[in-house]
Amino acid sequence: MSTSSTTRLVSCPKCMAEYRLRADFQGNVKCKKCQRAFHVGHTSSQRQGQRSRDRHEHKTAIKLIVACSIGLLLVAGIIAATASTESGSTGGDTSNTRRRPRGRTELPTNYPKTDLGTSVDPAEVSRHPPVVTRQFIAAMANGDRQTVKELFLFDSYFKTADLRFKKGEEQYKDGSEGRQAELRDLVVNELLDPFLVEVLKKHMVPQMEAGEEWVWTSQEVDRQSAGMRVLCKDEERKDLLMLDIELGLKTGMTMTDAVKQDAWGVKKVSLKWMQETIAATGDQKRFRGLGVETQKKREAVARKGSKGPAEAAPSVQEAGAGTSGAQGAVIEGNVRALIDEGTSGPDYFKAQDALKQSQKMAIPFLLNELVERDHGENETDIMAAHKCIMVLREITGESFGYAPGQAKMRMQSMAAATPEERKKAVRRWFGWWKYNRTSWKRKKVTVEPEEEDK
Repeated sequence: MSTSSTTRLVSCPKCMAEYRLRADFQGNVKCKKCQRAFHVGHTSSQRQGQRSRDRHEHKTAIKLIVACSIGLLLVAGIIAATASTESGSTGGDTSNTRRRPRGRTELPTNYPKTDLGTSVDPAEVSRHPPVVTRQFIAAMANGDRQTVKELFLFDSYFKTADLRFKKGEEQYKDGSEGRQAELRDLVVNELLDPFLVEVLKKHMVPQMEAGEEWVWTSQEVDRQSAGMRVLCKDEERKDLLMLDIELGLKTGMTMTDAVKQDAWGVKKVSLKWMQETIAATGDQKRFRGLGVETQKKREAVARKGSKGPAEAAPSVQEAGAGTSGAQGAVIEGNVRALIDEGTSGPDYFKAQDALKQSQKMAIPFLLNELVERDHGENETDIMAAHKCIMVLREITGESFGYAPGQAKMRMQSMAAATPEERKKAVRRWFGWWKYNRTSWKRKKVTVEPEEEDK
């Protein structure tokens, strides 16, 4: 028989109905009174937190051991150097002790590490990678999608990225033309992240054009590939952002073509934020590659829901891959009819149905209507946004709380959420689209029954 020492009393968080369970029970319980399911015991996030603290303590112990080992080696080195000095040994040739400058005041044209052979002019070849790097960074800073696409070597990038994809549908090489276009757009969107673009335009490009000595910190060039590292600082001359850019020859180009600047392109971009206070992702200790792999990781984190739905700043979205100009014009017209207060009832529902039938193609056009709207107090903007969001909910099966519940009257839909909740809902719509636009599949919508009128 169970006693008080082996059982415990729990209450339903909704209706406060009480249940007696084993003291060691952990899991979900469904309330017999209100039919709500609730969790008893440690949550998965709490267990994950404990595992994270254990890993942190383990890493701290390893760092302490490594630091002590390095300290012992330094002491041994100092003792050896002192003994060598006292014996009068100078080490012979002193040419290797000269320090190389950390940077140059002008754009570099030759490099210490080369493997160019005798058939190619080293000075000519080594000039191209930094020039292409400069062009690529300038295109990123200006949001120039066309130039970024022209300079980025998608085939080389995805050849490596495909090796890390486990699902066949995510691979680039076997995908349809439309799927490949979506994946290319995903990479470009990551390269043109608004926060990154702002930093490049404000800090890196001016410092690069001014020839600041710290900008070019390391470089390596041969006849087929090159690696450029570019650093920028903030107004206080503190390290802000570092980019690692890998370059290579375009498809069809040979080593003898390396003398031509247009034979070079960018095949990978990695970044490292140097200050925690401005980092977009919080990843400070290593370089993070930009592209589909980062998107997939963010998408996986967002889907866990540990910190709520992903958010992103509202920005104008381009039409999806495969949407023709004629289709875009039709969708745009239906959106106008949807939000125009002068649209008749039959025309309104006709436009609404047409947008639902357009499915994924309509999403960017509906989201664009949310960008410049006042979601705080402007009644006209709120109602227009609400109409678009209701169609988005029908198409996607997602809901982020812009107007929660079953609103039966016009003013109820605006009173259902606070201004801050509406603004957060808009950011969540753009966050959802940012991380799911290439892999989105509509989920089944569960329609809750309306409450009976009293």
